[in-house]
Amino acid sequence: MFNRLSIRKEAGIHDPGIFKAIFFVGSPGSGKTTIQNSLGLNPLGLKVLDQDDITTSLLSRLNLPFRFDQMDDDQRLQLRMIRDEAKGLTRSREDLYLKGRLGLLIDGTGKSMNHQVDHKRDLEEAGYDTFMIFVENTLEGCIQRNKQRGAEGGRQLKDEDVINIWKTLHNFINEYKNLFGSHFICVENVGPLEMQSDTLAEVRRALVHFVQSPITNPNALKWIEMAKEQRQKQRGF
Repeated sequence: MFNRLSIRKEAGIHDPGIFKAIFFVGSPGSGKTTIQNSLGLNPLGLKVLDQDDITTSLLSRLNLPFRFDQMDDDQRLQLRMIRDEAKGLTRSREDLYLKGRLGLLIDGTGKSMNHQVDHKRDLEEAGYDTFMIFVENTLEGCIQRNKQRGAEGGRQLKDEDVINIWKTLHNFINEYKNLFGSHFICVENVGPLEMQSDTLAEVRRALVHFVQSPITNPNALKWIEMAKEQRQKQRGF
């Protein structure tokens, strides 16, 4: 139905962030994107996987409104189809990045605990180290930011959807903390960013240390050796 988004194949054992994956989760309106931008993670070389960004691109191509709370029945049907397409494109993009074991920044709500558990397990079996940033905001703050995003021309969910996801996530926060252990940080995104500069600086240091730390996963080390041998054969050594 939709044109595929272009994906450039990249792979290499010396790519920055190889075998590192950071999950970025939080309710709609929590300010995940704001926190990501404030952390300045681009130099770490992580490949971003964000289904919402692809959904927005597809909505724009079809000239559909970003105000999900104001869609009619036909538009809601199209939205469901678009979300399915965006999910497939995100999986295709991830599969491509995984071939080169490139570093990943996985942006999502985290509303499905089972999906996150399975995703983390699959990545670690492929050799990855994993980390989670949980962006927290008050329910009132999420609702307000969701409306503000809509007023500025961005996506806006129904209030009830924001409320349901917020409640679900807050039931999971301790489970996520136990699942990721020392590789879990909860960022309370309440108040002006300038008041959070010290906290964000600490978070960034933790993530830089995580991404740049030596690879120790046996599956990752085995993959790297195989990649080196294959490269040497291709060069005729």
